[in-house]
Amino acid sequence: MQPAKQEKVDLKKLQTPAQVALTDAKAIPNVAKLYSFLGGIADSDYVLYGHMNDLLMHAGPGKAGTSDTFTMLRDYPAVMPIDAMTLAGNDTEYQNHEPSAGAYPPVTGQAAIDRAVEASERAAKLGAIVSLSAHMPNFAQVAAKGKTNGDYDFSGFTSVVTDGDVVRRVLPGGDLNPVFTAYLDKIAAYGLALQEKNIPVLFRPYHENNGSWFWWGAAHCSASEFKNLFRYTEEYLRDEKGVHNFLYVYSPNGPFTDEADYLTRYPGDAFIDVPGFDMYQEKPQAKDNWMENFAKNMDIVQSFAAKHGKITTIPETGILCGKDTLGRTGAQRKDWFTEALDVLSTHKFPYFSTWSNFNEDVFDQPYMVDKQRGHEMVDGFTRFYNDPRSVFAGQMPDWQKLDVQAVPAAATYGYLTAPSSNARITAPTEVTAKAAGTYQKAAFRFTDAAGKAIEEKAATKTADGTFAASITSDLLAKIGKTVGNIDFLLDGKTVDSLRVFYNMPEVALPADVVDTFENYYGDNELLRGAYSTNCGPGCAIRPSLSTDAAQKSDGSYGLDFHYSLVKGGWAGIIKSMGVDWSAYDAVSFWFYPDGKGQKFIIQMNSDGEDFEVNLTGLAKKTTPQHVVLPFKDFVGKNGGTFHPERLQHFAIYCNTVGDEPVDSHFYLDDIRAIRQ
Repeated sequence: MQPAKQEKVDLKKLQTPAQVALTDAKAIPNVAKLYSFLGGIADSDYVLYGHMNDLLMHAGPGKAGTSDTFTMLRDYPAVMPIDAMTLAGNDTEYQNHEPSAGAYPPVTGQAAIDRAVEASERAAKLGAIVSLSAHMPNFAQVAAKGKTNGDYDFSGFTSVVTDGDVVRRVLPGGDLNPVFTAYLDKIAAYGLALQEKNIPVLFRPYHENNGSWFWWGAAHCSASEFKNLFRYTEEYLRDEKGVHNFLYVYSPNGPFTDEADYLTRYPGDAFIDVPGFDMYQEKPQAKDNWMENFAKNMDIVQSFAAKHGKITTIPETGILCGKDTLGRTGAQRKDWFTEALDVLSTHKFPYFSTWSNFNEDVFDQPYMVDKQRGHEMVDGFTRFYNDPRSVFAGQMPDWQKLDVQAVPAAATYGYLTAPSSNARITAPTEVTAKAAGTYQKAAFRFTDAAGKAIEEKAATKTADGTFAASITSDLLAKIGKTVGNIDFLLDGKTVDSLRVFYNMPEVALPADVVDTFENYYGDNELLRGAYSTNCGPGCAIRPSLSTDAAQKSDGSYGLDFHYSLVKGGWAGIIKSMGVDWSAYDAVSFWFYPDGKGQKFIIQMNSDGEDFEVNLTGLAKKTTPQHVVLPFKDFVGKNGGTFHPERLQHFAIYCNTVGDEPVDSHFYLDDIRAIRQ
């Protein structure tokens, strides 16, 4: 199939808003114009297509800078993201994949920044929108390497190294803050270089934050710590470095159960311009319900965005037939891109992007293998291109001609910086917050479990411009032992709130213990704060504590693993560990199966690789039992060797067996390492 000549989008026919609300009150005019244009696209049936690293990497033949998209279509994507790893050296961009033949040679220092700027400037000249994602390195590992020639070595794909308590340590006052800001300085240098050329950038840091696979994930920091990480990043780039050409994109990983689930780690309207989400389809079948679930998640995000006057996006989507690739053969849905277009065009999502083509074996977009022969989905992708609703670079109008007024997304905002959410406050503690905008009075309010205000204290402005007050011993005694809130108020209105645990100390667990479920005071929110969740489209996982004697081995509580699965679905919970289990050779736990015979998986992660044992046979039974799993029985997904001395996380998963949906419960207790 041949690509057809496509007409440019008629800017005059788009319903582009004359006024837009932006998180940066000092944004350059082109930022507002781009935002208005995307709003007009969202209100049409057009959808812009994006492809990661389109001008930096390719799977097909050609020299450095060859575009697989152009080779197929004689056109380029309408959105061209690159990754901030490029700023630290091109060798880090491959994410443990080998580059294609003819790739750019590795560079470091200013040359790496220059290359990233050059690629983005070229994209803009072609008519595309520029975007920057950020797989930031594990800064604890960066610090351990030290400086070379006065600069930190940020190379290596260490985003997936999750130990080191990185989020807390990179925030102001943490020992890794200087390393972190040195990296942000590289992002700022890139942004400022494009700002001089009036090029706006869709900036997407800390994506898929509700998962556990990155150091900023839910298993490795509290919700408030993540929010403050995002806020600090934006304030540093915007207010300290003067970067005023960024639109800030928020993209947790779908699916979501509801809007509240989506907003669990949302930093606030004052910091997010474009709310979105990532969502991949694993191994599409000839007929499945993934697109329907994709649409349901769009509905959740679009409903929120509409109420808050924002546009939406899908920064990452596509097909995963292997671990992280489209697959060379065997595609059952060769028109997947048009199917996605059908859904996106009716849900007010102005653009979506697929990930990078690294080489002929690892790619996320079809490509031409040679001049005559293409990947098996090239024809389907060409049909997608030929559809008048899809927009590529050659169809982009000159949106810079728009006349748009920008207003602040939030004229006044404030947020708590300490303590963190779900903190246990058992001794006198300082409470701190930040605020911006126009207001007369700042205060903190302390409440009990019923929401009753115990005390309100005026916030004192400190030398560094933050606000502070103290939780004294007297106040702790007045509050008592309870779950409660700390609220931050501006002119009597609550602008931020944290859930905390007053006078409820943590029971330290030995290194060999994953969980006995006795440490949460019977509070399900505290339990869920200790675990992150991960599930497939249409599925759900709702862990809770059970007091039923039949649902625990001993003590007061056991784990109720409540799962809901659809065909081809999966759901699980993950606890961050960061412990040395070299003194042990097995893991044991009490298990009460449900007899449903679903695929039950125990997973441990070491050195970034997942190791699993399949216990489906046990899941067919209906009687409680004590389970012992030798470490030698755990099989690595990448064929690696399990290193118990570097256990990063422990996870429990359930996958669907059969075609029928399942809603059921497993019960577990007393999970620990043992020496047989």
